[in-house]
Amino acid sequence: MEKRRGFRFSIRAKITIGSILLNVITCAVMGISIYRFVHNSYVQSAAENTLAISQIAAKQLNGNLLSLLEAGADDSYANTVMQEDMAEIVSSANVSAIYTVGERYGSLVYLSRPASDNVSIGAEVEAEYRENMTKALNSSGNVSTDIHKTSAGVNYITAYAPIFNKNGETVGVLGIDYIVDELVDSLNAIVETTILIGVILSVLSAIVSIILAGG
Repeated sequence: MEKRRGFRFSIRAKITIGSILLNVITCAVMGISIYRFVHNSYVQSAAENTLAISQIAAKQLNGNLLSLLEAGADDSYANTVMQEDMAEIVSSANVSAIYTVGERYGSLVYLSRPASDNVSIGAEVEAEYRENMTKALNSSGNVSTDIHKTSAGVNYITAYAPIFNKNGETVGVLGIDYIVDELVDSLNAIVETTILIGVILSVLSAIVSIILAGG
């Protein structure tokens, strides 16, 4: 009884398949590299812009009034003025959150936040934010290139800038969450375009490989 021979690819077919796979892998690697480069450039630019906005906004706040804020002073004149000044910043910038912090009795605490946040003066800052806020207290500012998302689906980058009194002393830090929805939409569009181009190039290379193999 004659033994059936298993299916085997011809040398030409193997070369064609290998060429197609190589082209697909090459397109994928190039697409990922291009996306990473564009992503890092876009996000770095947005982070620098956010830090600049926070620094400009911090200069608009009255550091002397900020230094007067203590726990229990939520209804004080100083806090009322701070709230009004922060509201002006929010109205003129694409900001989803704004707040001030400072050191009180050895701890980093919130000094002024919008009433809607329900955070009283003197509430201790959450552990995950302290390091970056502390850096801002001792420098010209600090910003993260991480993009976060609120429960409402708003994308933002956080930056911190020091607030000074009239003597040039650092009395606190302004924190802002700058909305970057347009940036995220642009990056998503780049991903979609990159994938589409990769698919088209892979298909074209496959067709060319088949034609050449047939010749």
